[in-house]
Amino acid sequence: MCCRLLLLHRLQPHRRSPRNPPNLLHSNLLLSSLLLSSPPLRSPVLLDEATDLLAEADHIFDQELMRISADPGPSVRRVLDKARASLRRAHEVVDSKPGTAASLARQVLIDLDQLESARQSAVGTG
Repeated sequence: MCCRLLLLHRLQPHRRSPRNPPNLLHSNLLLSSLLLSSPPLRSPVLLDEATDLLAEADHIFDQELMRISADPGPSVRRVLDKARASLRRAHEVVDSKPGTAASLARQVLIDLDQLESARQSAVGTG
């Protein structure tokens, strides 16, 4: 945020004379370009949270893989395939986009919990 404020300050015209008006459109386009090309701000707290969520999601996913039968059926396989892809993506982006990684991990946790809940309901222990 500090860097962006500095950039805004540098782009602001300083006491220009009426003969030399600021080119606001050019300044706005430059600022927009710089903001769009910069990576999102990363919070260390969010990175820690994403890492913790990923660790839990990985653990529960591995447990689920150990729990399923050799032929889990199409609906369970879909859930597990989606979870595997989401976990892979979350691990790819955790350092650059921890919020995205945390969201992906949360969705995996929700999907796996629904799978466990359905299994418990099917055997009458839920």
